Amino acid sequence: MGQSIEVTPLFSAAETLATPVIVEALRAGRSVPLRVTGHSMAPFLSPGQRVLLAHCSAQSLKAGDLVAFERGCRVVLHRVLAVHSGTVIEKGDNVRQETAVAQKQILGRAVAVLGPRTVSLMQPRHRASGRWLARLSAWHGCIHRYAANRCRAARPLARASTLLLRFTAKLVRPAPLPTLPPPVGGG
Repeated sequence: MGQSIEVTPLFSAAETLATPVIVEALRAGRSVPLRVTGHSMAPFLSPGQRVLLAHCSAQSLKAGDLVAFERGCRVVLHRVLAVHSGTVIEKGDNVRQETAVAQKQILGRAVAVLGPRTVSLMQPRHRASGRWLARLSAWHGCIHRYAANRCRAARPLARASTLLLRFTAKLVRPAPLPTLPPPVGGG
């Protein structure tokens, strides 16, 4: 990895000032820590948690990756559902609708959750759980669109899909394993 700089954007004037620094660092190939400020990825990521972003191209993204992109004057971190030529389909785990992001807006991907014990999101188990959450998230969005547009009777199913997605995200979130105390005694 390249150099790392510390930036903590907030939903204020500080975010407006920090965003260009984050964008410039990622475009230059440097890794950047970013503090999660919203609830769109809850419960997988909670406000206040920090992730390490690393530069990547849109072509290298896979379903389940957490992608950082520019939206307005903010850096947004959501889950990749699919990658098509020129666009990435993304959705927050706690958001009902997916959106397409142009390739030029892609800044990088989250590679670790930072804390007292750093958790790599590039480990096979976290990549597999990310792919599973991407499938559930896509299904969740489809059910909500169907319930909202065509079928009032599908609303309980839409609520159930939201609960299932939240429960699954909570189960697989990247919490560090607890440290076991040293054995007592010598024998």
